Amino acid sequence: MQRASPTDTVVRELRVKVEAELPGASENLHWRVRLSDVPAVLRRVARRSAKGLSYELAVLRELHRRGWPVPVPLAEPIEENGDTWMLYSWLPGTSPTSEDEGAQRERGRLLARLHGDLSELVSFGQRDGWQMAHEVVADSALHTALMRFETLHPLEGHLLRWHADQAQRLLEDLPVAEADRTVVHGDLAPWNLLFDTDGGLSGIVDFDIVHLDLSVADFACSWRGKYDEVIHGYNEVRPLSDLDLALLTPIFWAWLFIGVADDLSAILAGTATLDRLSWMMSKLPLRTPAMGPTATPYAAPR
Repeated sequence: MQRASPTDTVVRELRVKVEAELPGASENLHWRVRLSDVPAVLRRVARRSAKGLSYELAVLRELHRRGWPVPVPLAEPIEENGDTWMLYSWLPGTSPTSEDEGAQRERGRLLARLHGDLSELVSFGQRDGWQMAHEVVADSALHTALMRFETLHPLEGHLLRWHADQAQRLLEDLPVAEADRTVVHGDLAPWNLLFDTDGGLSGIVDFDIVHLDLSVADFACSWRGKYDEVIHGYNEVRPLSDLDLALLTPIFWAWLFIGVADDLSAILAGTATLDRLSWMMSKLPLRTPAMGPTATPYAAPR
């Protein structure tokens, strides 16, 4: 599939010179550009990701006002051929290529500090087109699609359905309504952090899925069911309650099912392959000590 490139209209209206496409796995593409000889970032937001863009921009502006090194919008969005084009400030620094346990713990502390400010933005409400993670596995359409999928793909289907059912049961037994809520970044992974040559934080990027959720939902893509030190570091700054810890596993599993109902429909219709589910299926069997009683290994049917 040919990747979108900045059109002459976009370049002319934003008065930028394109230098190079930036790496990244997201469907939202980025380029390093120059605006009056100052480095900036041009972002192409795909049609399905543009929903709720105003929410994302409002969060960025508020975090910037509070002193966080986040991308600042430099111009109003441009709509062209179904895509949205945005121009942002350039953030210096580089992302770490690896993390030891100390760095993971510090990332957890950073997430906790970020939540200190994001928690004050709950008045923003929910981002258009989003729902909280625990609501995902309560969707009857998801469970119907999972049962249909399991009849065609028994092993993969059992893995998916077992975890969705287990997440729903665990959540039904917990007072979810009492859990702490915040605006979540959604993917505070190492590659979305920038550091200067002295090791200081110089940037937090990729707010593509920022939305309102339970606070522990932000562990889904920062802890990833693997990096327990992230949780320990967070706990040092913002102590986790017994309810938070009990929610950790079912919310992680629920997060992994975001968008899966649509993926299953496409697979069942023959317009997509099982590869679309490979990432989440690789995460569901993960178990760590932080999961507590829910850390029992998954047993596939014989």
